[in-house]
Amino acid sequence: MPKDKSSTTKSNGIKKVKGENFYRDAKKASRVKMYTGGKARRDPNGKIIESAAFQKTEKETDMGRVAPDRRWFGNTRVISQDALNHFRDSLAEKSHDPYSVVLRRNKLPMGLIQEPNLGKAKGMAGNHIVDTEPFSDTFGPGAQRKRPNLDVSSFEELGKSGAGARTEDQLEADAPTPSLDDIKNVNKSKPAVSLGVDQVDQDQIPFDLGDLRNSNREAAYRKGTSKRIWAELYKVIDSSDVIIHVLDSRDPEGTLCNSVLETVRKERSHKQVILVINKVDLVPTWVTAKWVKHLSRTYPTLAMHSNINNSFGKGALIQLLRQFSVLHSDKKQISVGLIGYPNVGKSSIINTLKKKKVCNVAPIPGETKVWQYVSLMKRIYMIDCPGIVPVSKGDSDTDTVLKGVVRVENLATPPEHIGELLKRVRHEYLERTYQITKPTDGVWEGERGTEDVLQKIAKRTGKLLRGGEPDQNAAAKMVLNDWIRGKIPFFTAPPGIDADPVIKTLPEEPQVKPADWKGKGKATEHDEQEDIPSKQLKGVSQPIKQIPVATKFLPDDVKGHEDAFENDNEGELADADADDAIALNEEDDSEEEEEYEEPALEEIGWDEVFNNGEVAESASEDEQPKKVNFASDDEDQPKKTKEPRKTTSKAKKTNYYTTANVKNKNKNKQKPEPPSEEIEKKKRKSGSLHHLQNKIKRDSDNQAYLKLWIDLLKELKDLGLDDKEEVRLGTISTLFQSLDFYGHTLSSQSWEQIIWDVIIPLLDNTLSSGWHESLTLALDSTASLFKNYLHSNIKHLESFNKLWKHLCDILEQVMLVADNQLVSSTLKAFISIEEVFKQEELDNDIYQVSWNTSLKSFDIIKSTDSQFAQEGLELLLRFIKYHYDSQGSTWDDNRCVEADTDHLTPLQNQSLKCLASVEEHSDSIMSTVLEIFSEWASFAYDNDLVLNSRVSFVALSKHIMGNFTSYVRQYCLTGKKVITSSSLRASLIALSIPLRIKYSCPPASKRGDITLWEIAQDHYCEYTHVVLEILQQQKSIMEDDEQMNIIICLIEIMRDSFKVDRRLAMNEPLERQARWEKHEVKLIDNFKDTLLPQLRNRNLPETLIDELIGVLCNATYPYLNPEDYKYGSLIEETTSPVERLSYYLFDVLFDICEEKLDLLDLVPIVQKHIISRCIASFERYCCDRDIRGVDGTR
Repeated sequence: MPKDKSSTTKSNGIKKVKGENFYRDAKKASRVKMYTGGKARRDPNGKIIESAAFQKTEKETDMGRVAPDRRWFGNTRVISQDALNHFRDSLAEKSHDPYSVVLRRNKLPMGLIQEPNLGKAKGMAGNHIVDTEPFSDTFGPGAQRKRPNLDVSSFEELGKSGAGARTEDQLEADAPTPSLDDIKNVNKSKPAVSLGVDQVDQDQIPFDLGDLRNSNREAAYRKGTSKRIWAELYKVIDSSDVIIHVLDSRDPEGTLCNSVLETVRKERSHKQVILVINKVDLVPTWVTAKWVKHLSRTYPTLAMHSNINNSFGKGALIQLLRQFSVLHSDKKQISVGLIGYPNVGKSSIINTLKKKKVCNVAPIPGETKVWQYVSLMKRIYMIDCPGIVPVSKGDSDTDTVLKGVVRVENLATPPEHIGELLKRVRHEYLERTYQITKPTDGVWEGERGTEDVLQKIAKRTGKLLRGGEPDQNAAAKMVLNDWIRGKIPFFTAPPGIDADPVIKTLPEEPQVKPADWKGKGKATEHDEQEDIPSKQLKGVSQPIKQIPVATKFLPDDVKGHEDAFENDNEGELADADADDAIALNEEDDSEEEEEYEEPALEEIGWDEVFNNGEVAESASEDEQPKKVNFASDDEDQPKKTKEPRKTTSKAKKTNYYTTANVKNKNKNKQKPEPPSEEIEKKKRKSGSLHHLQNKIKRDSDNQAYLKLWIDLLKELKDLGLDDKEEVRLGTISTLFQSLDFYGHTLSSQSWEQIIWDVIIPLLDNTLSSGWHESLTLALDSTASLFKNYLHSNIKHLESFNKLWKHLCDILEQVMLVADNQLVSSTLKAFISIEEVFKQEELDNDIYQVSWNTSLKSFDIIKSTDSQFAQEGLELLLRFIKYHYDSQGSTWDDNRCVEADTDHLTPLQNQSLKCLASVEEHSDSIMSTVLEIFSEWASFAYDNDLVLNSRVSFVALSKHIMGNFTSYVRQYCLTGKKVITSSSLRASLIALSIPLRIKYSCPPASKRGDITLWEIAQDHYCEYTHVVLEILQQQKSIMEDDEQMNIIICLIEIMRDSFKVDRRLAMNEPLERQARWEKHEVKLIDNFKDTLLPQLRNRNLPETLIDELIGVLCNATYPYLNPEDYKYGSLIEETTSPVERLSYYLFDVLFDICEEKLDLLDLVPIVQKHIISRCIASFERYCCDRDIRGVDGTR
């Protein structure tokens, strides 16, 4: 039934807007106001006081009059041309300066400096007549014409000239639009030449190609150029007050969008532009400093490393954005848009500033599809933009791929881009990254070099096709992915200081100088190439030297220029402070974004592994084992698993107090006991697992199962000896992975057969055949096998000693091969095996075999290049420590106390010979020997071993010091080898260890009148003379601070020795005090002969003098404090050894303080370090020597 007309309402066509009146439009509202406005209000005389709405007042009907003033007949108030030119110059300079912000642009006459739109008409110069005929040449005393210059003399001629004139714009509008067939037939009459559209001369084509330039390119190479992407860009630019252009630090000039910046400069000059160089952790610091200095000439430039946890440049960027927010204080908030090429890190910068994931990021281009608005602070908003690729850049397909614009998996022929990549990257980086060798003919470039490199990489990484053919497409995709992700070191060399800026400031700005308006000359070439000085941001500084560079570069690439860091400051806002600044601004926000949480991976229950809790006894032969997917290092982010589909709207039963924040409930956060049903369910599952383990164990004991394993591994071993390298590497990797995965199921008998029938023949054959890469892989895999199964299986084999001896023989043969890379990798493999040995004590035969192998290896390393001597010495040191740990506690007391070297163990004698035979190496190896010796000695001292092991080390150290002093004197002083200060300090500490452990040795009565530490003390004093002679010889090389550190080390050693003598004196009878007096006098004499001349020639600080006096005063502390140790009143006996020692001590004190401290200044220092009763001895000494102060008092 049709509705009644009375029930329907007309649509008034008004758009209903929330918050506004939509019942009446403006016209109807004004009419209603007129109706309801009422009448005019009048006074008693009838005069209108307040008129009604829409009523004219009486004043409006009266006749208008102008106030008389003589200024109406004089000159008007106008600005002069000079003042206008000055204002125009100043305003143009500031408005076009990217480091300045012009405020209140709406109230300034910006039209004075804006470039007029002249169009393309060449003959219409009259539109801008000021350029052709300036005001000063037309009017005033400098006028050069009397009447206007006209080409016509009458109105008829003027009409004819206007009717026949046609501009170039009209001609172009009338021209037909070309088609693709017209373009193909442009030069049909000429012979065909293979030229691309970009290579055709534009003068030969009478029309504009427009968007047809990219019509012949594949879709994969046109990413970032679509209208949709550019529409998103224009949205971001129009919505932003500040524009951040993000560049890639590896190629800043290549990722710079000049056309976009030019558009912003011309059409949106009120927007500020900032350049941010991202990914600075992939290039050396000096390259970043150079690019920042170069790009700062045109726009403010910052360096940044975007990372949520460990970033660089975050504080500087936030400081700059806060400056813009203050400058735009008239706005409620400002928007900051980020633009740039794809995959330069725009979204990562926003995540870094927010310190959480708010934008999706990925190491592949095109992750951001549309623009995204993110709130950074209360007044600052960030806008993320998809990556754009300007067509005006003129990049080729290869340039587009290498800039990271295209996803590698979308490329049809990836190898065609590898040739250009090889031209840009240093070949040493490719050899190091993919562990490949140089091409046979030494040619990297060209198709031949590209094919050779891809084949080697494919073989090395196991990317093979059927028949073992290398898969070049897969290898090329892997190389391109590594290039995009920064795994291949590369950077674009920054331009020199005198080079032109990448972005030319104001290339087409209107010239505002009067000389340029007159047109009396053109700018010279020198003026055009004049350098633009770089500028700095006020209040924002970056310590570029502190950038954590993740990529390892060669030394010549790491070495920078001194001028690159001339403006490097350390005043950058720390990341923590930047986060606090953001937090303070976000406190007032009512709407806070939710924290991003990674979806938790759901645990797999046993019911999903075992169907219904039961395990089938036998499996069908048709079933194939599932592949085990190992996580690769290339995956930057874990893949999210799909959440299971919900089948019910009811929530699961949970304990409320485990998750809720309730006061005094479950403070310890203990998980409640599960219901009894779940416990029974878990028992059933564990029973199923136990059943499965028992089945595997039964199968491993079965002879058929063992024979199957042995036959399978033998087949893999034969394939591992194939002539093709890729087959060998893949087979060896599969063999050891299988052993590592299923080794726990094998019995001892199985391990015995596998070692002697598979592993040992594989190692021997690869070594004899000269397959170094296969041998390296096999040794590394064997070391991994030892690490996992040594203590559980391999060590308990009957033939383990024979196996270890065979492995040591392989090590000796590898050393004789003298291949640097093979020797290095083999040493590392054996060191990893040795670390496993340290966990448990092994047989003495194993020790002896290992020691003999280390000695032979040391001799072989000495005969090869010095670059491997460091690793050889480290290997030797580890063997020494290892043997010392295991055999030190088995020596008897008598052999340890005796100082004769004949009773030392063979291990100790061999180690001394090794340490004394390094003189043929360079200076750096000499310093390494000293540091190794110090580490060895400190290890013995610090390790908590039994008493006799420390005593045995005293004997060993005594013998070493007897030979070491003459050795250092011969090869350092006579041979003039340069030794580092740290090595000298380490050797002093090592040689002083016997002096520090006197108290742990047996009593001296066993050896008569002389002890081991007394011999060590003599050698230490002799070595001190050698060290100070070295300091004097290397005075011009070693800095003063380093020499002072060595002197302070000597003082600390003497102080520690005095402390030990004090402890020993507590246990000695009174008649043996002369023995300790002799020890200390010898040390003080050594100090007076060696250190005192060094200290007199230096400006010692008072703190060091105070420490010296304290050391010397504490030397006689046990004797000068008789009440504590109950030795009797020794101070009153003037003939006592203590009195003589104290007198000698005071002589040394005055020698130190001569011409540095007065007597009155010395007394309080002495009082501070010794007790008050010792002052009597000091006063008696002053009286005997007739020592007086400056004022003559005693």
